[in-house]
Amino acid sequence: MSTRATYQFRSEYGCDFTIYIHHDGYLKGAATHFAAACRCPNQRGGMAERMLRAVDGAELTESHEAHGDTEFRYTLARPRSGEAGPDVLLAEARSGESWRPVFQGTLAGFLNSYGEDGPKAWTMLGRRCLPVESLEALTKQAVEAARECLSKGWSGNADSYAGDVARYVKAGARMSREELRGFLEEICVSFPHMVEYHLGEAGLS
Repeated sequence: MSTRATYQFRSEYGCDFTIYIHHDGYLKGAATHFAAACRCPNQRGGMAERMLRAVDGAELTESHEAHGDTEFRYTLARPRSGEAGPDVLLAEARSGESWRPVFQGTLAGFLNSYGEDGPKAWTMLGRRCLPVESLEALTKQAVEAARECLSKGWSGNADSYAGDVARYVKAGARMSREELRGFLEEICVSFPHMVEYHLGEAGLS
């Protein structure tokens, strides 16, 4: 559908990049565009660069206001430098001469609400939005890397990977508290105090 929309990406340093796409700008279509950017094989650069690569017809433009024919606009804003918190996506629909908010939250929340992958398919890992299946793959890789490091006597590296596993669990990777504790007790033999620390990182203390 030729529903036009703009997509603005605001960095922590106050630099804005805006993309214009002349098709599928409604909420479900925009979710498809954002998902394509998140899954873009070439992940170099920011979300704006990835969307330009991943979405046919995407082009740089001056601003939201540069186009009077858009029906939706989307702003993904990173907290300003020195501020904490996740990136926030604001979706707005045209209402006469003004704009009304129709969604505000994380990009994962938007994709779970309007995307084609289902209501629990996406998660946030820090400021990165990724499919849950990718998170599971990262968790498996970190578990294997931790065990390999431990087998070679690299206890510090093993503990670092254990911390990665804890953060992945907090982001939504499927591992129970008992499973995580067992893994941490296996890996953190040289740093037993880190077991509770990593459980805390996972939100399971």
